[in-house]
Amino acid sequence: MIEGDVRDLSYADFGPVDLVAGGPPCQPFSIGGKHGSLEDERDMIPEFIRAVRECRPRAFIMENVKGLKRRAFHDYLTYVQLQLRHPSVARKDGESWRSHRERLEDRHTSGSESGLAYNVVTRVLNAADYGVPQHRERVFIVGFRSDVGIDWHFPEPTHSLDRLMFEQWVSGEYWER
Repeated sequence: MIEGDVRDLSYADFGPVDLVAGGPPCQPFSIGGKHGSLEDERDMIPEFIRAVRECRPRAFIMENVKGLKRRAFHDYLTYVQLQLRHPSVARKDGESWRSHRERLEDRHTSGSESGLAYNVVTRVLNAADYGVPQHRERVFIVGFRSDVGIDWHFPEPTHSLDRLMFEQWVSGEYWER
């Protein structure tokens, strides 16, 4: 464990890793927050992207609040997804995020796979749909490095309100368990 500011950390010290997983602070995107997005100094999503760029993991998982999918953050989420698809296309000193996004879009639409690239999927999941006794919706962004050749999709939900009602009031399985 390292105590300190993640922005001062060199990920090169960690050597090769298979997975980078994390949930950057959600305050810049929460319903109750100031909605500062990338203008909020608490936005640590760029640090997550830097960790992926420097560690070059086989896969990554990023989790955040459902609010990140709100219309107000659409451009920012698109920008984040492009950065995670092409993390080697780093933002240049003094470059605006919009100019950086344009360079990322150019790389993405060109079909060029030079440099580090990931196959990325994004979905809002509810923990209750997977057996967690809590209604908790979160955005998950999952990526696999393009050279590992993995086909992947989010798992199908294992639980539902309809199933619960069936097991309680039709089959009685719920009460037996």
